[in-house]
Amino acid sequence: MRELEHLIERAAVKAGGRAITAELIQEELAREKNAAPGIFDARAAEAMPFHESVASWERHLIEQALEASHGNKSDAARKLGIHRRLLYEKLTQFKIL
Repeated sequence: MRELEHLIERAAVKAGGRAITAELIQEELAREKNAAPGIFDARAAEAMPFHESVASWERHLIEQALEASHGNKSDAARKLGIHRRLLYEKLTQFKIL
């Protein structure tokens, strides 16, 4: 979640008061060296609406946190900087576990 917040903040700064577009987000994602392979490449980004791109990235971050926490949801929520209840809502939303 923190990585997503930072991504949006960087895009907002780059947008300079204009609307944050999907293209701008995709440019910032391309700069991320830890981006999930295949999710945000140029071809996939063109075919994927903005909200789906963000959801894919969010799901990826949650899966990484769960893996790093060896499945411990409380620890994963701490790593993501979110409340455990929000993590459970996202797990249900993304049908994880």
